[in-house]
Amino acid sequence: MKGNLMSNTILLLRYSDFKGIDTIAAHKEVIDSEGSCWWAKLGKQPSDKYLSAYLSQDERLIMLYTPGVLHLCTLGKVIHHRPTSNFPQYYKRDIFDGENEPTTYFELLSITKIDVNVLENYVIRVSGKGVIHDLKKTISSYMMIQDKDEPLPEKRKRMPAKKKTVIYDNENCKSKKNGICKNMYCVRYNELCDIEKTCRRFTPIKIVVQDETNTNG
Repeated sequence: MKGNLMSNTILLLRYSDFKGIDTIAAHKEVIDSEGSCWWAKLGKQPSDKYLSAYLSQDERLIMLYTPGVLHLCTLGKVIHHRPTSNFPQYYKRDIFDGENEPTTYFELLSITKIDVNVLENYVIRVSGKGVIHDLKKTISSYMMIQDKDEPLPEKRKRMPAKKKTVIYDNENCKSKKNGICKNMYCVRYNELCDIEKTCRRFTPIKIVVQDETNTNG
């Protein structure tokens, strides 16, 4: 894909109503009166890596999902501190005073309900799996998703693991320090040892880890 590597990415956030609050209605009310509303990201926070790439897009969209209901939102700014205005009043009671106050807040400029079946047209960006599948099988609080017809990002190829060879010194025991046995399970513990060849606790010293690609080249 040319240009912005995340130009077709949407951030999907899971949420649930609690304490009798209509979460969407509460946020829409603030948008209608103030022009925008902060959305507190509860639970696991998006990684800085993915969030930074997502925010570099020209068009930034968020989907808010709760079972059977989906809303599409336009995004303004993202902050990592408690906002001082433009948030639902219940935040003061249930969000700001909680033990696990969020560290990420999304500025929503609009919230529009859409058909939840729209998600059938999207896949998880990192895996290519259908969004519906992951919503049913996982408890992830957020997902980076994209249109299923768009190419997935190329995965970085892993370098083949280098083979290693371990060489042991079979003439000397690793438990022996300056001639004294330091194996507390040995009968010669803390004594001068001269019986390596017959000791049942003998452990050869690992002295070299070689890279076979270098030694055989």
